[in-house]
Formats: sequence, structure tokens, C-alpha cells
Amino acid sequence: MNNVYSSQDIAQWFINRSAMDVDMFYGDYITNMKLQKLLYFAQGLSFAIFGKAMFKDAIQAWDHGPVVPDIFHKYKVCGAGSIEDVNPVKIDAETAALLEFVYKKYGIYSASQLRNLSHEQSPYKDNYVPDKKNIVIPNADIKQEFSKDRDNLIDEYAKNKKEFSSYAETCYINSVSSLKERLQEDESDYVEVNWKDEL
Repeated sequence: MNNVYSSQDIAQWFINRSAMDVDMFYGDYITNMKLQKLLYFAQGLSFAIFGKAMFKDAIQAWDHGPVVPDIFHKYKVCGAGSIEDVNPVKIDAETAALLEFVYKKYGIYSASQLRNLSHEQSPYKDNYVPDKKNIVIPNADIKQEFSKDRDNLIDEYAKNKKEFSSYAETCYINSVSSLKERLQEDESDYVEVNWKDEL
């Protein structure tokens, strides 16, 4: 991974990726809280596997776990609801494979489960101050936390990298440009039925 991205680039990747699940597998769109936690875990796994940050923006310790403030404020209009803001984003293949690893490893959990998991880790516990939202979690703390399991993470990533890369390329890169259009078409085809009228 040669590039260091903005948090918005990585956030957009996760938003698009969850929309892919909606499009292909009747999954759920991502929420702001879940997005925040996936950004945190992506940063951590990037430190563990690549030895460097994935994105340059700081992560802060808020009441509900690690947060990238700019991303939070951009999508806070969605509240606890879905983020459906699908847009193309350019991510190199190596980073996309790692993001797919993060999504497969952590995306299966709910936002609250990811929040609880982040609360158990030292970067959050050592930096959180109740009722304050401007306490930065140092990258050094994140790197140290995820480096504890570095060998296992590298092994897990290496064993599945071909699958992650292939999925990211064939299902994500080739489909994201038309994803928004397909999702809108699916919504227009939806017909609400009052089940009482069917009795």
C-alpha cells in the first residue's frame, strides 16, 4: 500500500461496500456508528499488516467509541439510520483487498457490537475522557494495540488475500459505477402491500 488516503475516501469505500450487500444479498446499509468503528479497525489493521496508517485524519475517543469527527459530522444528518450516499472512489488494489478483509472480519457485527469491542481496547480506554469529544487517540496507541496480534492478522490476511483481491476487483470496482442506478431502480420497483387486504 503506497497511498495514504483521506478518511472520506475510506468511508466512501465502506458505504459503497455495504450498498453492494444491499444490491446483491439483501444486506443492510451502513450507519454512522458502524462506519466510525470500521474506520478505526481499518486503521488498526493497516498498522498491523502494512506498518502504516491507511488514512491521515485523526481518530478521537468519544462516548460511543472511536470517531473521525469530519466523517461523523458529514453523516450525522442520517442519525442512527442508513447512509445511502453511493459514489465512486479510487482506491488502489492492495488497499481495497485490506478493506475487504476488514469488512469480512468486522462488518458482520452490529454497530453496538463494534462499539463494545472498541471500548475493550487500550487505545480507547487509555484516551477516553467522559463528556469530552476532542481527545485524539494517538496513532502510536492504535499501532501498539493491533500489533499485539500482528502475526495472526498477517497470516489470516495472507491466506485469504487472493479471495479479498478478487472480490474487491470483480464485485466492487466493476460494479460501483452502476450501483447507485441499480439501487434506485430496485426502490422504484418496490410495491408496498397491505397484508390485511390479502386476507
